[in-house]
Amino acid sequence: MRKRLLNEDDDSDDENKPIKRRAMKVIQLNPKTKTVLVIVLFFAAIIYLMNFPIFSSNKVEEFDIPNDNVHDVIKAEDAYVSPGSLKFKKRQFYLDGQPLRILSGAVHYFRIPEDYWDDILKKAKAAGLNTIDTYVPWNLHEDRPGNYYFAQHLDIEKFLRKANDLGLYVIFRPGPYICSEWEFGGLPGWLLKDPDMVIRSNYKPYQDAVDRWFGALIPKIKDFQRSKGGPIIAVQVENEFGHYSDEIEHLLFIKKVLLKYGIQEMLLTSDNGRRQSLFYNQALPTVNFQNFQNGKTDFERIKAQSKDFPLMVMEFWSGWFDHWGEEHHGRPENFILSNFEEILKSGASVSIYMFHGGTNFGFMAGANNADSPKYGADVSSYDYGAPISESGDTTPLYHGMRDLITKYTSVKPGPVPPNRGKAAYGYVEMLNFMSWTDMLDVMKTVTKDINTYKKPLPMEYLTMMESREGYGQNYGYIVYRRTVPMFTKLEVKGTMKDRMQIVISGGRDNKVLDWKSNYDYTMDVSSHSLREGINYTLDIIVENLGRANYANKGSKVMNKERKGITGEILLDDKPVENWTVYPLTFNRNFIHKIYTNDKYFPLSSLTKPPCLFRTNLKIEGPVPKDTFLQMEGWGKGIVFVNEHHLGRYWSIGPQKTLFVPAPYLKAGYNSIIVFEEEKVGKYVSFLDHPLLT
Repeated sequence: MRKRLLNEDDDSDDENKPIKRRAMKVIQLNPKTKTVLVIVLFFAAIIYLMNFPIFSSNKVEEFDIPNDNVHDVIKAEDAYVSPGSLKFKKRQFYLDGQPLRILSGAVHYFRIPEDYWDDILKKAKAAGLNTIDTYVPWNLHEDRPGNYYFAQHLDIEKFLRKANDLGLYVIFRPGPYICSEWEFGGLPGWLLKDPDMVIRSNYKPYQDAVDRWFGALIPKIKDFQRSKGGPIIAVQVENEFGHYSDEIEHLLFIKKVLLKYGIQEMLLTSDNGRRQSLFYNQALPTVNFQNFQNGKTDFERIKAQSKDFPLMVMEFWSGWFDHWGEEHHGRPENFILSNFEEILKSGASVSIYMFHGGTNFGFMAGANNADSPKYGADVSSYDYGAPISESGDTTPLYHGMRDLITKYTSVKPGPVPPNRGKAAYGYVEMLNFMSWTDMLDVMKTVTKDINTYKKPLPMEYLTMMESREGYGQNYGYIVYRRTVPMFTKLEVKGTMKDRMQIVISGGRDNKVLDWKSNYDYTMDVSSHSLREGINYTLDIIVENLGRANYANKGSKVMNKERKGITGEILLDDKPVENWTVYPLTFNRNFIHKIYTNDKYFPLSSLTKPPCLFRTNLKIEGPVPKDTFLQMEGWGKGIVFVNEHHLGRYWSIGPQKTLFVPAPYLKAGYNSIIVFEEEKVGKYVSFLDHPLLT
């Protein structure tokens, strides 16, 4: 559209050529007229250039807001018209012919134990919401190509059915890219097995993978569309694409695949600020913001694109997320409420992101600022400061928003369900530990995917035939092991992501290399006093702390988010080959085998990390309650309760507790497994409240 506007005065077409020739003849016959014309053209050129985007002081990066006469330029037939049950006209939504103002909240089924869906959705309804929206994490549902999982907390059909039963509409956001502070923005790590992969583009192998995924997903949910009696009233095309790329052809591809597999409802896009996808002739544009003053500009842009487009904030950010090692990024309650009130007063529809944040269980937290000293790994909690807390409690923000909805709409919310009970189960002493060496020995009995490679490879390039059908590792830690003679210096030539430490014959070196190492991956190990004539077992441990979930326009970092080592390992400046690689994914088979193994020993002052720890939490009474696990006195690692992976803990904060939902617990003894990398503690404790700051 912008290109068309800039070129609409082009006079190079055939019908103008005679006019140009006549003008030239006049100029040749009249020198004064020629001089005047040159002066006029000179000043006209200056005025034009001063308003051209590269000179304009109010330049918009991706889209220039047209002048007031925009409606004379943009034809009405250029704007998107919904074919679905949800339609719009003159800024108003209509569902099945009746006016509808969408009051929505983001609730992600995959971040919530299945047993808690009902409670969270009822609280959303009781706040006055008539709609919920959810992303779909491709990487959880298809952990390797063609292997799909839609059970338990990933049973999306059950989630949609529950929303429908409660009278809630649904905005379905299948991505395939979702951002959401989720590992790789919801994309599966196995895409990066292809060394030439270009995500979020029309690169053919990426298109093929998306087509296959939507071919598995959409048939499962298409009968939940409003046109078929279900709750889905709208479907989002990709996510915040304007911030990433100008390749509109890719959005056309995504739309085509959605329609191919049965989507019939209204389509929309969702973008931040002025970086809008110019896709408003194919889907309804919506905006994301937290500050209404900034959002007003976005609204004006949408108004300029069609006299019919309703105004909708697809993501009104109710808080923010945290990175490890940074301060908690809270937002003042009065700031959020005042901006929410402005949205309601404006008459716009809105979805609150997040309404309930939930938890990044396991290794599923994402990261930002990849390939940068400012890399930030997202914490395990996705509380977000949302109206409903991570553990399902309604907050003062919840009640403030509920009051505003009651004030500015005709909604009369019902009673708010009570918050679930919480328990402080107190201190639990750690019983025993398993050494690093024994842990890897146990791993050999669980998997045949421990292989030797000539050069160190990143996770994604591994060939895991037993469990991954030849594909590589998605998450966790990767261990490069080799028997070596005495050496004093280790160096990685190439890339290392994200965090590296070494163990020499069971002894950990205190130095850790990470994104702050300025790409200098060198370790001096002379303090280990290695001796000539003796062979040592060298283990290089690299952790994937989260693939980038976001990248700015023009950045290619997400195409390079391969974790582990890519390049060479040098010992005393000499390249070393033939490394045995352990894909340490901590899957359930491994955790089960680890817990029941007999290679544990009592803790002592000689217990040194990295190693595994084991203990039990005994719960009296028939019904466990939600609780919060505190790892005070420990360093960094991961925790499993009854084989459920709670996520990461790290003493650098800001998060200090891990949420333990009651459905993960049972009356009697509950197994606890801790993998600690740096510092050994004596106890873990269970609190009745979270510590997130």
